[in-house]
Amino acid sequence: MGFNFTCPYCQTRTTINSDKLERSQVRYIEKKQDKMLEFSVITCPNESCERTTIFMKDYFLQFSFDRGYEKIGEAISNKRIEPEFSYIHYPDYIPEQVRQDYEEACKIVSLSPKASATLSRRCLQGMIRDFHNVKKKNLVDEINAIKNDLGTDIFNALHSLRSIGNIGAHPESDINLIVEIDEGEAQKLIKFIELLMNKWYIKREEERKMLEEINQIAIDKQNEKKGIQNEER
Repeated sequence: MGFNFTCPYCQTRTTINSDKLERSQVRYIEKKQDKMLEFSVITCPNESCERTTIFMKDYFLQFSFDRGYEKIGEAISNKRIEPEFSYIHYPDYIPEQVRQDYEEACKIVSLSPKASATLSRRCLQGMIRDFHNVKKKNLVDEINAIKNDLGTDIFNALHSLRSIGNIGAHPESDINLIVEIDEGEAQKLIKFIELLMNKWYIKREEERKMLEEINQIAIDKQNEKKGIQNEER
């Protein structure tokens, strides 16, 4: 029976069946407790991708003479080990520096959530300067400068991302005051950056292509009309 899966490489949403799934198990003993590692290797069915994702689950085992070894309860841990991290591969019409800051924020979100949040802040500033063509003394002023172009919720969220990113970018004057950012919080900032990427860059490019195609259709029809008129003469 298949299951839903989103490829971490190409973001394709698909159903994985047995032909794209391999499983293997390794039994071991740790502190006199029987345990088992279960590896799942998934191959993306998208022909332009076809890359593999590997998950590892860890279980406790129990043994009985009539049934042999069986799993006890839910997995102790469930980790994706390949790729270790994932991010969306955005197109080249998004500035390289913006893409690099975003990708780096994704890569270190588990290792250093605070540093990841700082990179999300930097990514936001790069997007505002490029997309909105606004460059001021600091990010506060840059966000305020585009207030009229934003909805209230987005505007408030931009300032929230800025203030969270400041925790890593600008240390407190009191060195004993330590404010931590956990992985889940840093991941939410990344998701917000992805939302802005789509809302600003991707949507603009889709609109540009659509308008270009409509204009080309009009040109083709005009040429077709001229051709018919010339034939009638």
